[in-house]
Amino acid sequence: PPPPILVKLLKFDFLIYMIIIKIKRGVIMKKIAIDLDGVIFDTENMYRVLAEIYDVDILNGDNVKDNKEKMPKDRYSWSQDTCTHFYNKHVDKAMKESNVMTGANIVIPKLKEKYEVIIVTARTEYEMNITEKRLKEAKIDDIQIFYNQKDKNDILIKENVDYLIDDDPNI
Repeated sequence: PPPPILVKLLKFDFLIYMIIIKIKRGVIMKKIAIDLDGVIFDTENMYRVLAEIYDVDILNGDNVKDNKEKMPKDRYSWSQDTCTHFYNKHVDKAMKESNVMTGANIVIPKLKEKYEVIIVTARTEYEMNITEKRLKEAKIDDIQIFYNQKDKNDILIKENVDYLIDDDPNI
């Protein structure tokens, strides 16, 4: 990976670039933050399918404790070690094979015409290495990404976000 100072400079250059674009347009654009999982990529359903297969084929059981929950750690009565093993075994497949949500590759470029669009996600740096390639393939690129955001509210406030598109109603 590049040295931290280079990363900071690149982020700074990107921010300056975005300010110049706004000035050239003569308008301060409103800002929209978009989540990845459940909004741009259908990762949650992919994990659900993989978890069902894992629970039956690998764990030989029916360990569902709350069928309404999306996350395997909340859905199944699995130990933390089992959840970690499941994640490590399936993260690449989930990141690479989950579908782009219908219309996301049409709507997001249209939003970028009138709004400043950023992505705010809890995905890790490892997951983002796969994700950035997928975003580019879907023609959803040239967007600033804030990853590893477990508490999205902090970055939403810091970035002065006007609108949020997220599948979590609790944010």
